[in-house]
Amino acid sequence: MSRLIGTFLACLLLAACGGDPKTVEPTTETAHEEGDHHGETEHGGKGEQSQTRIPAEIARQSGIETAVAGPARIRETVALHGTIVPDPRRVFRIRARYPGIVKVIRKEIGDRVKAGEVIAVIESDESLQPYSIVAPSDGVVVTRDANVGVSTGDEPLLTVVDLSNVWVELASFQHDMARIRPRQQVLIRDVDGHANAEGHVENVAVVGSAASQSMTVRVVLPNPTGEWRPGLFVTGDVVVDESEVPLAVSAAAIQTHDGTDVVFELNGDTYEARRVVLGRRDAEMAEVREGIEPGTVYVTTNSYLIKADIEKSGTAHDH
Repeated sequence: MSRLIGTFLACLLLAACGGDPKTVEPTTETAHEEGDHHGETEHGGKGEQSQTRIPAEIARQSGIETAVAGPARIRETVALHGTIVPDPRRVFRIRARYPGIVKVIRKEIGDRVKAGEVIAVIESDESLQPYSIVAPSDGVVVTRDANVGVSTGDEPLLTVVDLSNVWVELASFQHDMARIRPRQQVLIRDVDGHANAEGHVENVAVVGSAASQSMTVRVVLPNPTGEWRPGLFVTGDVVVDESEVPLAVSAAAIQTHDGTDVVFELNGDTYEARRVVLGRRDAEMAEVREGIEPGTVYVTTNSYLIKADIEKSGTAHDH
């Protein structure tokens, strides 16, 4: 893999420079080269640093991105699993006000409605005059239990659900319950990890499930685009503690090189593996206790390309 990445970078460099593939010099260097300011060879032991040089345009074409190391908020979370359900306060079962015959039904399952919109017309049995049924809220029709010509009864004509906010019902087991409270922030992810949203704990059920030995944690989730559909399985990361740390890097930036955690510092067009000692971390950020200073420019996106290029160079020198 590293040879393929090195070839890819070299080819991009050729395209940028218009050079001959037989005469282009390698762009990758390691700290053991003569004159390096670290004064260590690649196998030199403590203090060893590895480097590679990649022109800025080649890095841009490769999707390599950087950030500046500095303070960050680290979140400690508890992962729970559950499903999306409608907010029961936004479920409207629409019935006829007076007994009669259904003359018009204007909506089908899946149709959207606006508050105040006429959705059905009923002819009253008593007055023989028609009257209109209007939608009590914006929403979408999820059931239709009436057809033209039938008599109205106690059953709803239509059920409309406002999905602009939904609930997430998460299962929490006893060992987590002491840490979960109303109003805590919750990071919601779908089963593929592609969609993400933020909500907060609305309440925790006072009665548990005997079958699963769990309590239901209900999360209010804004849903303006309607992508969170009732019935879907999700994971909720409940934020149970937060702390500000003076120095942190993106979790995606961390790679393992020579058996240690490293990030790749950028100086000019030189990327250098810097060994770091990590502390607290979450899915997004990791605290750095030793190894770099605040203000260090480091690689965040596609840091594995830098690692592969350095390792390719080291393998070439070993041979």
